[in-house]
Amino acid sequence: MSIDIRQKFHLEPNVGLLNDPNGLIQYKGIYYVFFQWNRFEKNHTYKEWGLFTSKNLIDWSFKGSAIIPDQEYDFNHTEQEVSYL
Repeated sequence: MSIDIRQKFHLEPNVGLLNDPNGLIQYKGIYYVFFQWNRFEKNHTYKEWGLFTSKNLIDWSFKGSAIIPDQEYDFNHTEQEVSYL
């Protein structure tokens, strides 16, 4: 027998680690929540952006990867120096 133990009112991806939800927006009647996501493990060794959407803020649909790192400094945790004007 299979028992569903997943969260009902909290966002939870199918696999991996959800971290730092932000990018909460509403556009044309759809709500969007972007979050840092490690789809491979439940740790902070890898990050990409995941996405949930909803029409009513109660029923959420997990959309998977929204932005995937494609540069060495994006996925290798390389610190970059930032200059401010």
